[in-house]
Amino acid sequence: MVRHESDVVRGRIAVSFQHTFGEATLPLLMSAFRSRHPFTAFELSQGARAACLESLIAGDADFALTAPVAAPGRNLGSASLYREPLRLVVHHRHQLARRPSVRLAELKHEPFVSMGPGFGLRSLTDAIFRDAGFRPRTAFESQDSHTIRGLVSAGLGYSILPPGGLGPGPQGVLDSTDLGWVEVSLDSELAYREIGIAWRERRKEPDPVRLFRELVLSEGPGLLAGLVKARSGTQ
Repeated sequence: MVRHESDVVRGRIAVSFQHTFGEATLPLLMSAFRSRHPFTAFELSQGARAACLESLIAGDADFALTAPVAAPGRNLGSASLYREPLRLVVHHRHQLARRPSVRLAELKHEPFVSMGPGFGLRSLTDAIFRDAGFRPRTAFESQDSHTIRGLVSAGLGYSILPPGGLGPGPQGVLDSTDLGWVEVSLDSELAYREIGIAWRERRKEPDPVRLFRELVLSEGPGLLAGLVKARSGTQ
């Protein structure tokens, strides 16, 4: 197809996102958009959920990709894209590693490895513990889920994280070491997270920003369906 110069979309789209969405979620959306509008540029920034939303509200970002989904408000629009489970992550030789499902109370007296304050996952795990009726024995706090998996892999505690997407069984196991972790289903109605996108409502929206928002809202759930299936282990 030959495009007229006036049909070519050019410009910059600024997206702020939580770290865990940089591996697959955002790249899938960007790839779909760039296949149609190759002359657009993306400016990416990542951080905690609170920082992502602050960047959006301040006008530094056009979109914020977060979990939980930002609540719509004055001059702020948002939409859910997909839901995924949160899993218990334990050392591969933990006594609960081979269980199909675990109640959080069974780990009440064990050390917990947590995300730091301000992160979306921290607010979700706080709610899960409140629902379970106890506070975790937090041994470590981190700003990165990869670091958390590493600490769990070394037997320094357990954690609650979104799926690693590598399938069942021991993961991260290194020969000649005792490193490794396993994901186990968590018996809690709150063990999930809703991922969504937020944007600023404005009278005059740049074409690239408008087109990206339209693509994400209309095609995003379909584009991400395979990712959701692989990470959640659903059929």
